[in-house]
Amino acid sequence: MVVGRNPLAAEDQAVSLPDGSVALVRVHPFRVDWRDPDGQWREGEPLPFPRQELTKAEQCFAMERTYLATTPCDPSVLPGWPENIPPFLTSLLPPPSIMAAPGGHVLIRRTPTQSLGKNRYDVVDRRGDLAAVIFLDENQAFIGRGESSVYVVETDEVGLQTLLRIPWTF
Repeated sequence: MVVGRNPLAAEDQAVSLPDGSVALVRVHPFRVDWRDPDGQWREGEPLPFPRQELTKAEQCFAMERTYLATTPCDPSVLPGWPENIPPFLTSLLPPPSIMAAPGGHVLIRRTPTQSLGKNRYDVVDRRGDLAAVIFLDENQAFIGRGESSVYVVETDEVGLQTLLRIPWTF
């Protein structure tokens, strides 16, 4: 198996919102800082995130999920493993890990783990507080937003994708 990027790579990420504000999602400590349209920064409080030590089983789970590995798992082929599972991942391909949502919220796709059976998204408000947690099925992912709705792509067992428009109620 030839692989490049570590599947648990994580770094701070930013997303801009339609009003000109910017949400900066931090890995350590896990929080959301905000830059208002007038240039003022507001630092968010740390979000609830229990540290989970990275085990070989979780390394293999990440490799299988990312690289669809079918050979025996050998985490030593990848450099740069973190000590703990990060709260979210750096997303190079869709679906994004960080996304603006209606009403000035930010959606953060939490790092999938063996114990987290579904796609978990944290909804963070303008104060940097956790406003809600949304679980999607394994075959679903948030991919976009409208003025008062979000869009979810759903992939069936043969790879057919359906776009769902869901009203935003937060």
